[in-house]
Amino acid sequence: MTDAGTAGGRLRTGFTRATVAALFGLAVLAGVCAWLATAPPRWWSPVTVDAAASDRAAAFEQAVVAEFTRVRPQEPEWAIRIRESDVNAWLSTRLPQWLASRALPDSGLAQASMTTGSLRLGVQRGPVVVWGSASPAAASGGGFRLDSAWSGVGRLPVPIASPR
Repeated sequence: MTDAGTAGGRLRTGFTRATVAALFGLAVLAGVCAWLATAPPRWWSPVTVDAAASDRAAAFEQAVVAEFTRVRPQEPEWAIRIRESDVNAWLSTRLPQWLASRALPDSGLAQASMTTGSLRLGVQRGPVVVWGSASPAAASGGGFRLDSAWSGVGRLPVPIASPR
C-alpha cells in the first residue's frame, strides 16, 4: 500500500530527495560563507588609539613628507623604510582626522599588514573587514607600482581578475 503523497519517491511538495539535499547543501554553504565573511582575517589586529599612537603617527607623517620633498642633487636612487606599526598608527589616528578635515565620510577602522613582497590593506565597517593585497613592483621610467593580487571579505578570499 502506497501513500499517494509520496508515490514515486517524491515528497508531498513535489521536490525529490536530491533537490532537498541540494537546497540543504546550499544553505550550509551560505552559512559557512557568512561566517567566513564576518570573521576578521588572521592578520587583522587593530591598533589601540592612545596618545603614544597619535604621537608616532604625527612623527611618521612629518618624516614621510620631509623625505618625499627633500632636494636630492646627484642622487638618482633613494629609499625610505616604512614600518607597519607606524602606518597602522597613522591609519588609526591621523586618517580619520584627515578625512574629517576634507568633509569626507569616515572610512571605518583601517589597518595595513606588510610582509616581504606583499602589502595588505583592510577597512572594518561594523563586523565586516574588507581587504585587498598587492605586491610592489618596479615601474617603467622609475618609481614603483602595486600589482593587485587578492581581496577578501573577512576570511573569505576573493581573487582579482588580472587586467588584460
